[in-house]
Amino acid sequence: MRKSFVKKPRMDGQMSLQITSMADIFMIILVFLLKTYGTGAIDVTPSPGLVMPLAATVSGPAEGVKLEIAEGAVRVNGAQVAAIKDFEFSSGDLSAVGASKTLAAALDTEIRERPGSQVIVLADRRAPYVTIKAALASAAVSGYTDFKLAVVNPN
Repeated sequence: MRKSFVKKPRMDGQMSLQITSMADIFMIILVFLLKTYGTGAIDVTPSPGLVMPLAATVSGPAEGVKLEIAEGAVRVNGAQVAAIKDFEFSSGDLSAVGASKTLAAALDTEIRERPGSQVIVLADRRAPYVTIKAALASAAVSGYTDFKLAVVNPN
C-alpha cells in the first residue's frame, strides 16, 4: 500500500473568494483608463492653409498652449517660433532626442508664464507623424505632460 505525501484539500468547510488583489487590479485599470481618456472642444482659428483632420466630440472646450504645425511654420499661441519646409524641421534644429531646439525654447517661456497648462496641438492633416512626434518631444523636454490633439467636428 502506497502512502501519498500530498495532502488533498478538504471540502467540508465553506469556501470563500479572496478578491482583494482582483479589486486592486480593477482599481488600477479604472484609474489608468480615466486618466488617459479625454476629449474636449476648443475654440481656435487655424492659420490660412492649415487643413485640420475630422473627428467627433461631445464635451466642452479646453484651454492650453496652442501649438500649430503648418506646412511652412510652427506657431505657439499664434506667433511663429520655427520655420519648417514641407513639414520637416531642419536637421540642425533637432536635438539628440528628436526635439526641436527652437520650439523647446519657445515652449520653455510659455510654461514659465502658465505652469501646469496643457498643449493643444493643431496639426495639418498632411503633417507626417515624424514632425508631430518632434513637436511633442519638444513640449515634453520643456516640461509639458498633458497633450490634446485638435480635430474638426464634421457636423
